[in-house]
Amino acid sequence: MTLTEKLSEISKTALPEMEEGYANDIKTFWHDFVEPRLPEKETVLAWHGLLTRYVQDDDAVFVIRAFSNTNTTPRRGLLTRTDKDFSFTYADNGFAKLIAKMAMDGFCPEYNEFKESMLTGKMPVSEFMGSEERQRALYKQQMKADYAGYKLAHIVDSGKDFLVDGRNCRLTEICRKHFPAGEFDDWKIEGNIYVRRLSVSPGARDVLSAYFLRYVDPLNYFLTPKPKNNGAAFHTTETDISDIAEHKPFQLYAMRQFYGRFGQAYKDFLNLLKIPPLFLNHFKTETTYGDTVIKIHYGKKFVDVADKNKSEMLANTAEYSATRLTFKRDEIERLSPSGLIIIHTLYGRFEMTKAEFYETFHSVVESKSYRDNGNYNYRTIPKKAYRFCKKS
Repeated sequence: MTLTEKLSEISKTALPEMEEGYANDIKTFWHDFVEPRLPEKETVLAWHGLLTRYVQDDDAVFVIRAFSNTNTTPRRGLLTRTDKDFSFTYADNGFAKLIAKMAMDGFCPEYNEFKESMLTGKMPVSEFMGSEERQRALYKQQMKADYAGYKLAHIVDSGKDFLVDGRNCRLTEICRKHFPAGEFDDWKIEGNIYVRRLSVSPGARDVLSAYFLRYVDPLNYFLTPKPKNNGAAFHTTETDISDIAEHKPFQLYAMRQFYGRFGQAYKDFLNLLKIPPLFLNHFKTETTYGDTVIKIHYGKKFVDVADKNKSEMLANTAEYSATRLTFKRDEIERLSPSGLIIIHTLYGRFEMTKAEFYETFHSVVESKSYRDNGNYNYRTIPKKAYRFCKKS
């Protein structure tokens, strides 16, 4: 199967059903939940080989999960070429989720096809894109791999703990120094595509390679249940852990499990990620994380019985604050017709059902701003809106 063929049918293969279960400790949770959902070892190593080869190519295009808010920094899918031969684009988490889904399906493309798709813009890198971005993006194709109640959990965080010039840095700091968002008009037409030209420091590529491998290499992630989805939890714990994927002892246990599964390839992989020594020292010396008590309940929409009604209500409510009367597409469209929209503004609190919104503000629903950018706001409050206003 070619990469093109795989992309055309990626959404047809469902993730494994999330049956209900309980684990007292990390080791049990790993054995019962995580391990059965890991991709085949050979597929993971195939992707790892492809990606580590790719980051060494002079003309590689890297993907950075940053500046992905359409309304404030419309940059997704736009190409930046550096004076060091390599290029990059910004994206949301869709690119990592897409590669992970292909790995879980047991698929890894041929190297040349993957690289060609990255250089030409055929490879989808984002789940969503606004109209401004589409006008200038090289990577125009959007693709969303449905993860239902699952979270793609990174072992080594792709947004923080980078050892750069002897300092522990976050991705935001790295981007500010090496890969800034710039201005939208920095992208100029060259031939038939929009390109931004950027001068970068000699060490920029080395840092970007470490980030890229953290972000997309299947040696750095696995599935966990989401802590919350539209108000309903897919896992809860009897301890104070709000999200098992972010629990440090669990991440360190995962590192040891991956080392046992992939051997020297995993150890070599960790050395490419610019991880501070303290983090690696825990991995090398500590072996008891599996006994850590977590008391985790999980399953397809697991919700504590006492919180069920509250969760159902939250799942069908969109509540947010805005300076003006603002309608947010992604918040509203997930609701059922009876779902409640609550908007806190400087002029008061506006409350209406989704059905009332569609009936009263049909011009908003049909507007380009709402449909493409996901956001519509009124400069002045229209008269028809005041019947929904609560002065409190």
